[in-house]
Amino acid sequence: MNSVLPLPRLYPIIDAACFSAAHDPASAITAFAEELLFGGATLIQYRNKSSNIRHMLSQARELRRTTFNRTRLIMNDRTDLCLAAGFDGVHLGQDDLSPAAARQIFRAAGQDRLQIGYSTHNLQQLQEADQLPVDYIAIGPVFATASKANPDPVIGLEGVRAARRATGKP
Repeated sequence: MNSVLPLPRLYPIIDAACFSAAHDPASAITAFAEELLFGGATLIQYRNKSSNIRHMLSQARELRRTTFNRTRLIMNDRTDLCLAAGFDGVHLGQDDLSPAAARQIFRAAGQDRLQIGYSTHNLQQLQEADQLPVDYIAIGPVFATASKANPDPVIGLEGVRAARRATGKP
């Protein structure tokens, strides 16, 4: 686990659902990743909530191939696919595999250098996450979102400020 993970000011998330109507979703995703790289992105998260593991892995591997040595890639939710696609880390949510279990899996695979991010939705969850083997902590939603069916309550910018004061982790 890194003691201080340098995070960029912008952390884009590529949501595969936004490309599902494309003729070739994998090509559309990689083309979008190229645009993000052109814009200066140095860390990108791949998010795919579909249940088709084969498509997820195929898209992830193509994304890794396209961006190799040009950006860090983080897999949303799936530690197994992170390893299988050669990503740089995983971002876990409250209902996913625990960060401790993900760290254990990474160690067993000889990949302890892989990063773990963790989503929180309030100050209590953030304080609990601060004690976990994670490299960075996310908090939100900051603003109202339409990308989730049952979003947690909005914390606003003051919630982000309180979170920043509550942890030394990025």
